[in-house]
This record gives sequence, C-alpha cells and structure tokens, in this order.
Amino acid sequence: MQLSPNCQAILLLTASFGRVVDQYEQPLSPPEWAAFSHWLRDRNIDPTHLLSEDLTTLLDGWLDPSVTLTRIERLLGRGIGLGKAAERWEKAGLWILTQSCNSYPMRLKLKLGNFAPPVLFGCGNKNLLKQGGVAIFGPRTIREEDVSYTKKLAVAVSNYKKSIISGGTRDIDITAMRAALNANGTSIGVLAGSLIKTSVLERYRQYLLENTLVLVTSFNPEIGVNGNNAMVRNRYIYCLSDCAVIVDSTIKKRGIWKGAAENIKCKWVPTFVKLNNNSNFGNKILLKMGANHATLDIHKLYRAVNDFKATKPVSRDNTAKKSDFGVKPASVNRKSDNEFNSRYATENWSTGTRIFIDTSSLMEDAAEFTVWQFIIPTCRRFGIPSLFIVKSVWVELERLENSSKSNKQVKLRAKGALKLIGDLQDNNVVTLIGDENDEDSTDHIYFARFAELRYKYQLVLFTQDMSVAKKLLSAAFNIKNYSNQIEIFRVHADGPERWELCKRRRGGVKLVRFGHHNRFQTNQKIASFRSRNSHITDLLRENEINPRLPYPFERRKIFFNIDDTLIDTSIPEIGEIVEDANGRPFRLTEVVGSGGEGTIFETSDPKLVCKIYRREHLKVSNVEKVKLMTSRKIGCENICWPVSLALNANGEGVGFIMPKAIGRELRNSTFGKRRLEESFPHWTRLHIAKLISSILDAISYLHELNVILGDINPANILVKDESNVFLVDCDSYQVEGFPCRVGMAPFLAPGLYETDLHSTLRTMAHEEFAIATLVFMVLHLGKPPYTYKGGGDLVNNVKVGYFPYSANFQENNSVPVGPWGHMWQQLPQYIKLAFLDAFKEEKYKSIGEWRELMERYVLELNKGEVSDELYASILKENESDHLEVLWTSLRKCYSCGKFFKQKRSEPACSDCVSRQDGKATRAVHWKAFRSLF
Repeated sequence: MQLSPNCQAILLLTASFGRVVDQYEQPLSPPEWAAFSHWLRDRNIDPTHLLSEDLTTLLDGWLDPSVTLTRIERLLGRGIGLGKAAERWEKAGLWILTQSCNSYPMRLKLKLGNFAPPVLFGCGNKNLLKQGGVAIFGPRTIREEDVSYTKKLAVAVSNYKKSIISGGTRDIDITAMRAALNANGTSIGVLAGSLIKTSVLERYRQYLLENTLVLVTSFNPEIGVNGNNAMVRNRYIYCLSDCAVIVDSTIKKRGIWKGAAENIKCKWVPTFVKLNNNSNFGNKILLKMGANHATLDIHKLYRAVNDFKATKPVSRDNTAKKSDFGVKPASVNRKSDNEFNSRYATENWSTGTRIFIDTSSLMEDAAEFTVWQFIIPTCRRFGIPSLFIVKSVWVELERLENSSKSNKQVKLRAKGALKLIGDLQDNNVVTLIGDENDEDSTDHIYFARFAELRYKYQLVLFTQDMSVAKKLLSAAFNIKNYSNQIEIFRVHADGPERWELCKRRRGGVKLVRFGHHNRFQTNQKIASFRSRNSHITDLLRENEINPRLPYPFERRKIFFNIDDTLIDTSIPEIGEIVEDANGRPFRLTEVVGSGGEGTIFETSDPKLVCKIYRREHLKVSNVEKVKLMTSRKIGCENICWPVSLALNANGEGVGFIMPKAIGRELRNSTFGKRRLEESFPHWTRLHIAKLISSILDAISYLHELNVILGDINPANILVKDESNVFLVDCDSYQVEGFPCRVGMAPFLAPGLYETDLHSTLRTMAHEEFAIATLVFMVLHLGKPPYTYKGGGDLVNNVKVGYFPYSANFQENNSVPVGPWGHMWQQLPQYIKLAFLDAFKEEKYKSIGEWRELMERYVLELNKGEVSDELYASILKENESDHLEVLWTSLRKCYSCGKFFKQKRSEPACSDCVSRQDGKATRAVHWKAFRSLF
C-alpha cells in the first residue's frame, strides 16, 4: 500500500495497529489530534516534518498535559507496526482517507468539528460518502411489520437516487441495505469495527465490486466491535446522512435511543420516527424531544429535510461539545479564540445576514481557502443558513470553461470554480438562486436582487470587481436611514478585504483589511494556504488529462423496450454533408474502415470521424441509444465516445460523430511474435505490462460511469504506444437499458453462449471474465486461456472451461504446444493465482484489483526482480547456445511425428524405433520445431 508521508504521520499518531502497550502508545483521540494539527498548521509545520526532523526543536512551545512529547515520539516510532498493518490492509483491498484527502467527506468536518475522525478505513466506492442519504436505525430483533416498512422505505430512497446509510450489523441494517442494493440503489455501511471480516461476506462482496456499496470505519479494521465504538459510529452515521429514520427504539437504552437523542440535541440532521403499539417504545419520547413522524413518501421526507436546513440555526450549539460526547475536549486558547472572532466578524452580522459570492471571486486562486476557512465557519457561527450563488454565475463559468475564445488560464480557473461549487453542493452549504436563463448581466442581477432583499436581510457580497463594489455601495438604497446595510468584500490570499467608498481614491473605493488573523499574515508564508492552492493547481492540471467524471448513467437490470424499426431515409455517402446536433456541417471525405453495422468516414474536421449506419442497421433503437450516450460529455481522450448524433439532409439521425483514434489494432500489433516485432520491435515485457495498465485505466473510467463494455475484443482497441490506447466502436457498449448485442469468443462468459444477446443485460461478472481473458491474452501474445492440447474451437473450449496451466512448476501435458508454458512460468506468482481464481474457481478480480496487480508487476519489472523477456528461452535467436535446451525440452518423434519430452538423446519416442542418424534427426526436428512459430 503506497502511503504518502503525510498519511503515514497521521496514521502513526491517530491509528491503532494492535494491542496498546501503555499510555504513551494510546493513539490521539479526534479532539487531541484536532488541537495538535491546528497548532502545527499555525506554525507552518507539515505532519511530514515530524518523521524527519528533531521533535524537541520542531515542537518547541507545544504544551499539553495529555499529548506529551514522549507520547508523540512513541507513537511516531511505530513504523514497523504501520508497515505490517498496511500490508495486511492492502491484501484485504482497503483504502485510507485522512482529513487532508479530497475524498474525505466534508460533512463530518462541518458537523463534528474537532470530533471528526482523523482517519477513515474503507472498501468500495468512496464517492458515495459525499452524496448523503437516509440513515435507518433499528434493534437487533425486529418484527415483521418493521421489516416490511424498512424494505419499502429503502426502495423509495433508492428510487429517489439517494443512499441507505446504516451500521451494517443489526438485522434492520442488513435488511435496509439489501433492499436498497437489490433495487439498483446504493448503500453506505458505517462499521464499528471488523471491516476486513465484513468486507469478505458473501452478501456484500458482489455490491462492493459493482461500486454500489461502500463500507467504512474510523477504527482499526482488524479489531472487533465494542459498545463505545458503536456509540461513536452512530454519530458518524447521522452526520453522513441527510436525515435519520428510527424504526424502533427502547427508552433510554444505550445505543439507538441515546444516539437519536444526541442527534436531536446537536441538530445534525432531522430525526423521523415510526410509531406502533410497542409498550417499551422509545420513539414516542423522541417525538416529544423534537423528532418528526416518519413517512414512506420520500418527496415529503426531503421537503422536511430542506425546511430543516433552511430554518435550523447553525451555531456553536450544533457542533460537538464536551457535554454532548462525555469526552474532555482538547485544550483551546480561549483568549486567541475571542480575538479571532472579533477580527473575523462585524457587529451587525446575525442569522438575518445573506452572503453572496460573484464569478470573479470564485475564479480567484484563494477562493477555496476563503470559502472553507472564512465564509462557511462564519455562517455556522452566526446561524446564517448557507452561502448563496446566483445560477447565472454557474452558467457563466460553464461558458468560460467551454468557450474557444477563453485562454487556458481562464478555462482552468473556471473549472476550479465549478468544482468548488460542486463540493459546496455535496456538503449542503450553498444555495443556488435565480434563473439560469436570465439574459441580464450578473452585475444587473445583483443590483436587482439586492434591491429586493435589502429590507429583509443584511447583505454581503464577495466580488473582485471594483465597479460593482462602487455601484452597490453608492446606490440610493445604501443610505444609513435603512436599517440593513450592504457590505462588499474581496477574496485575497492574506484574508478577506472590505470595499469602502473613498472619493479620494481612483475608482471611488478603497480596500480595508478585514479578518486579518495570524494565519492570513503574508510574512509567515502560511503552509495551509500554499498547499491548498498548489493542490488546486495540480488538480486542474491533472483534470486536463483525467477530466472530472460526468454524471454517471443509471444502473439497470431490465433492458429497455427496444424499437428495432428500420428508419427509411437517405444514407449519406462520400462527398456529402452531415450535421451534428448543433447544426455544424461536416463533409464526408473518405472511408477509414467498416464494420458489421456501418462505415467510418473521415470528415472535414481532422480530429473527428463519422460512423454512418448501413440501411439494414439504421434502426430507431440505435439512434435512441446514441442520443442517450451523447447526453454525457466524456472527456477522456482515450475513449472514442460519440460526441453528437449525425444528421442527414432531412434532419434525421443516420449515425454519430466521434473523436478520431490513432494506432494499430491490438490483435494486429501485439498478438504474435512476428506482428509484435513489425509493430513495436523494441518492446519488452515491461511495455506489455504498461500497455495492460493503460487499457485497464480506460475501461475503469467507463465503469465509473456505469457503462459495461460487453464487446471487449482486441479489434476494438487501438495501440499507439504502451501509454496511449484508444477504445473504439463505443456504440456497442451496454448503457442503462440498452444491451450490448455483440460479442466474440473467447471473451464471452460461459453463461452467455446459450442466451440471446439482444435481450440480455451483462453483469459485472461477465465483464470481469472478459477483462481477465484480455489480460491473459496480452501477456501471452494472443493465446486464449482455455486453449489446450486436443481441445476444440474457441467456443467449445470456453464452454468446457478447462484451464491447463498450474501455479507450480509441474509439467502439464495439456498445455498448448509452443512457448506458452514457458511464458506462463515466468509470470509472478500473484498474477498466476489471479488467473487460476478466474479460470478455475470463477472468482474474478475487479478491474481495480487488476490495475493494482499490473502496477506491482511494472514496479518489479523496473527493479529487475522478475524476468523482462518477452519470449521464453526456447525462442532465443542464438540457436547454438540454446539448442540443447530446446532439444531436451521438446522433441518430435521422427517415426510417428508426435512431440514428446525426454532428457536423453534418443530421436524417437518410446513407442517407436528409429534407425536414423541422431545428428541429422536433430536438425530435422529443429526445423519442424521452429516452423510452429
């Protein structure tokens, strides 16, 4: 497991790796870590410095009776324990999130503050942690009516595209999660321990591989569950959800009832309870404490959630306190905290304040830092419901990102601003208002909007535009006779600055420093801001290669009612014009290639090609599928995804336009020794391993969009080099209810040969079989895995399912004649075992697991720990040096013509008698042997 130095330091200080020897090896609690990390950040000390520098000098000034220097040194000295634990976690397929990771759920930080867990262990789709959902709580033993209610609620939540969140251990938890997952929904299991043990359970394994489930815990994934951990776990469930439904609870019983009471008191999320006639029913008391009646109407449920967000005071009372948790909070310098508050806020800010942010401020480098470090904490402190953004700002940012007139820097800043808005939406701390189709400029919208709201709210705007600041501050509605004033601020790296009117200054306004806290001072070169800012820049650069994923397609288990009616219209030919959905014309210049359904044409745009369906394949279903596919903008350059429907002169769809791919077909460039030498003569085994990683990366991108390729075959993969591959013929992929209607042996799973592909939706298991087959064939230069000596055709071999290779060095007479056995033997043991699991036990690796295996293989090849030879020793060019090896490895009987293995020098098998000269026979045998390749 590759852990960054920052992650290693945090794990050493906060995570448990086994039995605690004494008090000095007790990991830091969340509040202890929060206080220590804040102290480090204020002094420009990164956690990675703790691993390499002298702690006595580095931590000079740190005073805390519980977190002593000795304790920190002992915790950081557990490197061996961390290494062994990380190895076990890697084998179990776990990932780790620290609070500095982008994937760490911001909900926990905002709602729990210092009590947010510093480290999360998990497996499955980590992106689900940011999406929210409905938490369901109930006892271990439940009645039939509660089971029925839970299943109906879980299905309703899944249909609403939200996740079910639960503890994953009780009967009610398992019932809710299964119901949601069976309804094509998603689920989050927040565990109190035993993550590794739970992740391998049969009831969860399939959904973890399909990325519809995530299991997460803040505790050592190898330890069991205890009562204290379960109570803390419940808080995380509440804070990750949008609301909580209590199916049943017992009055004042430790666990569900106390957790619900704590949530009502802290006001993390709204609580709903189901009523029945249970005499020991605690939900009635929860109603009196402020809970609401539960309902199966999910729309009504979320309307109540939205009302809760709009009306609840987000103040200090909503964050974790000592009385709420029964845990002594970390030491805090109250004097500096009061100074911080006085410098940060003005006297007239209150729950009636509304804060807006403009396009120009969102595009600043310091925008994310200002929003998360100043605006959102200020909203929480004064009970301001949320940050407000006008919808036209979103539209303007999208226009800047996609406009051809925008330079590269503007596009990067616009993309970063859109990501920031998306993160704010994920954490429910922003509200979009107004009409996105408003034709007025954003400045006019602010002026009109402020004119409407000035009597009701105190208004705050963040903008970098001096003219907008002057216009709003100079307007007639800002006269002091009005009770509600308007304040305008500017985003700045050293802290927010306030615009004020000043006739002596050019432009009529001046800037006044506001909220100048010590963490904003320039002379300290704040590491937190620098690291955040550089991270944003790196992320934007990375997005140029790996763009942010669009909204994924729906997961379906039932195929659409497909209309295969032929479309009677004209089919464009060479020289004719087609148009895309926006009316842009393209001339068809020449034929690039043709397939079973259509012809590929070059167009007047050198970067785009057009596929035109043949008349017998121009069906309504094909056009509708292309329309669905073009509804998502796929930004991965390695996937030739349809970008627009191609329209003929009558305006009817006849095909689609897609990016142009370059390279050679995989089967014609790497499948076979001669082909590989002609296409890539300098390649070694390292290039092959890198090629597989590149292919898996492209397929993984589509899997994250819920696209199943189905038709995986080497003819649909073009290779430019080991790092650049292109997936073509994308319109055959399975998308939502449109199945993949084609497939070829040996990539079709055994169960698909007897089915109608036109009406069958592939599963991820079918896909993983094809991926395992593809990886095997690339490593063996095109040899299918189920081919064996004496076997039949490819289809029959797959149906029989006989895999002739073994993990040990024992010979197998069924291995195909040729170098394949030697190629197999030079593979690392962990890759052999992966193939054996797939082709003998039908336990397929996920694409993520294959990617990890290939990364490990590439690393070992780079270090020289495994053989880098493409071919086994029997294919060496220097025949004189290796003739004896060849001869003793495999012989052909001169009499009967059969190959046989024998270490002695006889030229014939034991069943034949040969009187030919041994030397002459050897030459004949060598010639025959070489002809096999």
